[in-house]
Amino acid sequence: MASTMSASNPSSSSIEQDPALVEDIRNPLYLHHAESPGAMLVSKVLNGENYHAWAQSMKKALIAKNKFGFVDGTITLSSPLLKTPATVDAWIRCDNMVGSWLMKAVSPQIRVSITYRDTTLEIWNDLRDTHSQGFL
Repeated sequence: MASTMSASNPSSSSIEQDPALVEDIRNPLYLHHAESPGAMLVSKVLNGENYHAWAQSMKKALIAKNKFGFVDGTITLSSPLLKTPATVDAWIRCDNMVGSWLMKAVSPQIRVSITYRDTTLEIWNDLRDTHSQGFL
């Protein structure tokens, strides 16, 4: 079955041959097989009044998962890290995973305002700009 997938999707064979993406947990593009878009990374959702505590908790969780670069702007589609179609595909998957974690970590009322943001960086910046009340 793997050979069928590789033949129909050229980037999947590249990923299979790139151990830095598949096995190196230090690589920010690495996703553990147990990662889930529905994971709750923080104990309290952003409700509009708790931004600073929420952002600090989310920052710690994302650093622990080696994914903070997706929200601080150091890992973008224009990053030198993305040298091949396989790494671009990995970035898209990771960015969507982190975006899903952010969506899960905000109240339904706030979620509506960020649903159509394209990247995790856009979501993070929107939340900061809207809820930080001028504090960084």
